[in-house]
Amino acid sequence: MQYGLGYVVTYEEIKNNLAMKSAKRRTMSLRFAFHTTKQTVAANVYNRAFNSSYTFGDGKEMLATDHPNTSGGTWSNELSPAADLSEAALEDLAIQIMGATSDAGNQIALKPYSLIVPRQLWFEANRIVKSVQQNDSANNAVNVIRDTNVFPGGIKMNHYLTDADAFFIRTNLMGETGLIYQEREALLLDTDNDFDTKNFKASGYEDYAFSVADPRAVYGSAGA
Repeated sequence: MQYGLGYVVTYEEIKNNLAMKSAKRRTMSLRFAFHTTKQTVAANVYNRAFNSSYTFGDGKEMLATDHPNTSGGTWSNELSPAADLSEAALEDLAIQIMGATSDAGNQIALKPYSLIVPRQLWFEANRIVKSVQQNDSANNAVNVIRDTNVFPGGIKMNHYLTDADAFFIRTNLMGETGLIYQEREALLLDTDNDFDTKNFKASGYEDYAFSVADPRAVYGSAGA
């Protein structure tokens, strides 16, 4: 997808020695707009993860209970039934991840890597994962998630997630085999002057896309 935006410093601002101040402020706003847009587009891979209107190579949304195997049958990267974030839900998803198989039905030794949550679950996620003992329990039990380092990549909060109770686990299926980012043209900032108005113009343009090569890169739950 192509994204473009720009701003104008008028000739009147230039004449009144306001050009530098206006251009600096608007350049910062332009860069912020491009950054926010890219973060939003990237997060939409997660925001649309359970939406059947957004499908990928196997004809399914990123998180589904019935991804088809090329050799027959289906597999799931969605917690079923859906559940809110909890120690039990994370354990169930971790077990599901570690049992993942290839399209041919072979074990692939997939493992959880990082936990991705919206801002609304940030504190709860840290309580569950980082408590020395089992969270919200009077039992004298160790926190297995912490002690076995289930999430070596840690907990990631994404400000751009729109579902307050959905959470995701990135697996160790990284790089171009899992989630992919394709950049056709990096951010290009350009300037020019308008001949007829004498206004100064600045613009930005970039071309990129986020997509899914193998949905085994992400497991998750939409929340109860």
